Amino acid sequence: MFSRIFESRIAILIDRARLPYFLDLQQSDLDALTKDHLITEPVEEKMPPKRINYQQLALQYTQMLDNEQFPSRSAMARELGVSHAWISMVMNRTVRTSHS
Repeated sequence: MFSRIFESRIAILIDRARLPYFLDLQQSDLDALTKDHLITEPVEEKMPPKRINYQQLALQYTQMLDNEQFPSRSAMARELGVSHAWISMVMNRTVRTSHS
């Protein structure tokens, strides 16, 4: 719950998803409150970005090269749809962290 000033009025806003817990409202009531800017539109929660496991990714890249699935890093990059620099960065980053 929070408040804001809209057209010289103070509005106390409650998250639309939690409003039915506080009041017995129908969908038409929710639509009217939204139209008057007293409640917000429903917002989808964003998923946090997936973390990249560079060690695992480098191991997969190394195995592909060792198994001769690709003749070179450049060929692998083209086939996987990433840049040669990305392949090198992932593999070099893993080498750097393992020697530290």
